[in-house]
Amino acid sequence: VHDLPSGNAQPLAQVLDGNFTFACGGSQLVTANPNEPLRCWDIETGEPTLSFGLCYNEPSKIGPYSWHGGEFTIASTYDDETQVRIWQPNDTKPKVLRGHTSFVYSVSTNRDGSIAASGSWDGTARIWNTQTGQQLVELPHPQAVHAVALNPDGDRLVTYTRRQEVRLWDTMTGQLLATDHLFKSEVYQPDFHFSADGGSILCAIGNNLCRLNATSLAIEHVLGERRFDDVATDASERIIAAVTTGLTEREYLLSIRDPESFQIVRSIEIPSEAPSVAVSPQGDLIAVGFVDGGVGVWEAEGLRKVWQVNRHVGEVFDIVFEPDGTRLFSAGRDGG
Repeated sequence: VHDLPSGNAQPLAQVLDGNFTFACGGSQLVTANPNEPLRCWDIETGEPTLSFGLCYNEPSKIGPYSWHGGEFTIASTYDDETQVRIWQPNDTKPKVLRGHTSFVYSVSTNRDGSIAASGSWDGTARIWNTQTGQQLVELPHPQAVHAVALNPDGDRLVTYTRRQEVRLWDTMTGQLLATDHLFKSEVYQPDFHFSADGGSILCAIGNNLCRLNATSLAIEHVLGERRFDDVATDASERIIAAVTTGLTEREYLLSIRDPESFQIVRSIEIPSEAPSVAVSPQGDLIAVGFVDGGVGVWEAEGLRKVWQVNRHVGEVFDIVFEPDGTRLFSAGRDGG
């Protein structure tokens, strides 16, 4: 955890090639590590507050938490690689969602946490009621489903398959609404970001940054100029931050882009490849995690460097601002 004004950092919890997310309005950190329980940590004391289940020997997947009316929902895959489990407040143990017959690659929840989605090697995506654990819909695919993303209301689902096919589904009826191959890419598991109103989808696939219509998957805008290693937006979606690599030269850029045109508003060269970028909730700071273990913070206005430190040994694969924007959390291959 990094203090934002100074960059001073201290270890909080181990994230050994797994991943993490926030819960309880930002007062708790949830970590998933191979061969360890799913754990919650008090971010003030660094003490674990809850642990359950056992993550499988591959990195567990934690869906973005949903916060609604003082309650939260987290979907995760662990223990048995074919299972999805749902953790909600006041649960003495998580709900176990059974139905998949092979590896579960991706999980997602909607805004209020009432619906969860999962994608699996078994060639299906499944929709679940998080309160009852009941499977609502099974969505068949011709190949493994590597990524799923629910829109805020939970009535639309985007899936991405092993052969780079993107599909849009009605989660209430199970109807396939649209399908497209978009771009040829070696990307294994791209992130799809629905806009707050659910009307569009932002995604970075290989050398293309694109915005899709959330009704038809029609490409509303696309920019293909560099390899997009990661993209992020602020809470109000006023800016897009991107870390990119040149296609012919090993040139690495941090850029602020117009959310409509994707054109660069301002950019700076950064010293090495950066697999992770985050924008503070207020949109005033940009954080970057580097392959060499470095973490840096820049002002969004002018891209003036605030600080850069090396606290990890090896790649920083995830970086997240605290929900109130006061601190920064990073996870690296060194287990910290």
